[in-house]
Amino acid sequence: MSSLFQRLCCFTFVLACILAPQVAHAQDRTLRMAYEEFDPYSFTDENGQARGLSVDLFRHIAEAAGYSADFVKAENPGDALDMLNAGAAELTSLLALTPARLDRGLATDPLGAFESRAFALRRSGRRTVEDLAGARVGVVRGSYALATAGAIPFVQLVEFAQTDDMVVPLLSGEIDAVVSAGDSFRARLRAMEVSDAVHSVTPALAVSPYGFVIAPERADVQAAFNAAIAADLSQAQLATLRRLWFGSDRRLTETPLFWAILGGRSAS
Repeated sequence: MSSLFQRLCCFTFVLACILAPQVAHAQDRTLRMAYEEFDPYSFTDENGQARGLSVDLFRHIAEAAGYSADFVKAENPGDALDMLNAGAAELTSLLALTPARLDRGLATDPLGAFESRAFALRRSGRRTVEDLAGARVGVVRGSYALATAGAIPFVQLVEFAQTDDMVVPLLSGEIDAVVSAGDSFRARLRAMEVSDAVHSVTPALAVSPYGFVIAPERADVQAAFNAAIAADLSQAQLATLRRLWFGSDRRLTETPLFWAILGGRSAS
């Protein structure tokens, strides 16, 4: 009897050790997203609040899955992944779902795709990737661009803390080009009213689907998020959010050059 009692106690202890983390996860309905300054995907506004496409998508999906959302700052995507593995966050913001990142966490179903592109000054005459051979190229530390910029022959990489830090060095000639997600960098150039001075070179360097990366022990969150994405997030909603955060390129009639030419013709 004593031996049977000891075996039962041992079994109960082992079962409790297995179930305890799952019970704790089930009781904790708040998820922390580690986000970096990557406007308009994610950024901190003037009131210290997290904002951006990643933030809106995270809130929408988390709510649909029965969770509340919280946000913690990360220095860059690599730091966000470190925070997952250290238990400081449960998810990253939207990241390119590369094999290296999938080795460190679980991915949601894709929610879009990053098109990695190189940008140069229009006056530089650089139009193709080959034109950038040997160039000094800015990338964000720990980002997807760090890998894709390697497609430029003999590239000299210059790392920055965040996307906005690269704009002035590009305009001043401190660096020859920038590699970043095409849609986000165009949006930042438009917001800074310098989009007329910069263009993207061809072709795109790479295209990768993106999604949220989840802490490897939180398969429950992955399943809940994928179910919510399938049931509660339509392509129309995604398109609306993208228009909200990324805007659109200026029309011809909104460019200073158009009105300068028109004014010259009117005077003649």
